[in-house]
Amino acid sequence: MKLCTFTHGQRTRIGVVVGELVIDLPAVSPGLPDDMIGFLASGDEALAAAREAQTNPEVAFPVADVTLQAPVPRPGKILAIALNYADHVSETGSEAPKAQTWFNKQRNAANRPYGAINKPAVSDALDYEGELAFVIGKRAKHVPKERAHEVIAGYCCGNDVSVRDWQAAARTMQIGKSFDTHAPFGPWIVTADEVAILSASMSSETTSLESIAEISDRQGAKTAKSSIFFLSSPYLPPAWHDNG
Repeated sequence: MKLCTFTHGQRTRIGVVVGELVIDLPAVSPGLPDDMIGFLASGDEALAAAREAQTNPEVAFPVADVTLQAPVPRPGKILAIALNYADHVSETGSEAPKAQTWFNKQRNAANRPYGAINKPAVSDALDYEGELAFVIGKRAKHVPKERAHEVIAGYCCGNDVSVRDWQAAARTMQIGKSFDTHAPFGPWIVTADEVAILSASMSSETTSLESIAEISDRQGAKTAKSSIFFLSSPYLPPAWHDNG
């Protein structure tokens, strides 16, 4: 499924995208929450109701007529891991990290997928990184690698917008990664059951899912549902950008 958060008629709620339509989930299934965090917290029953709603287009709007918001407009946290696969390490000219390099983007950086990106007045070094993002759908702790897929609700495209000079000035990278509007993601959550390439059967050479599992496996971190994770993208030479 493609789960989204959208605004139509000055009201924001969740929907499921089928073709060029967005089905209004709370209208079709009145018992469902109208927000993504509440929906994911409702578990398998909510997912089953959403799947059934895909066959009922009576309350639906063309995708072109709605405003797609960030699928989770107010995530509990936004975490990212740098240099998380060998090709990315090589193309940046860096040494392979001896430990995982995690950083966070503040939750106020969350932005809708086609929303304007603000260029901060304090820097001209505005850059972008197209990345794979995924949404944690269950509260979890000490998750072993082989069960990591069980807590993932689904996957999105993400833009790890970065202010490079501020990023380089601090070892945590946090400020340079966390300006307002600097974490657009979406346009919807593609549920994990539809993303076969990232399933639990992925080969041992593919390290991204293993890496994200180890935040709990190694560090014992408690991961809240509706957390957003960004994974590194291929490196592109910088070309600084203006507003928009």
